[in-house]
Amino acid sequence: MVKKVICVIFIAMILFGLAITEIILLNKFIADFDDSVNELIVEYEEKKDNIIDVVPNIVNLKSKWDKTENALCLMFNHKDMTSITDCLSKLLSYTKNNNYDDGVVELYMLKEYSEKNPNIMGCNINNIL
Repeated sequence: MVKKVICVIFIAMILFGLAITEIILLNKFIADFDDSVNELIVEYEEKKDNIIDVVPNIVNLKSKWDKTENALCLMFNHKDMTSITDCLSKLLSYTKNNNYDDGVVELYMLKEYSEKNPNIMGCNINNIL
């Protein structure tokens, strides 16, 4: 009986530690994502007439997001993840076409998602299932 209780406590501690680690890593990724979006906003403003020069930075941000997206699925609402992916795709398309007005709208949408992260983060039973 004592061995079972010790095993249950040990497993619970491991799961608790993993949950805390995941939250810390998620917060770090979102902070980095927010910094990247802020840098893109500054670059967009500086290169307003020729935003095509910003394409490599958007490709890098999209690549980072794509690599991390699967790991975030337990902590992020899937609808918000899809919205961020769509915003990045639209931003890349608008930037390649030198469409500043639509591109800056998508940038600020990304900014909104990165700022409201604490409100949408959380382990959701629907995400686990």
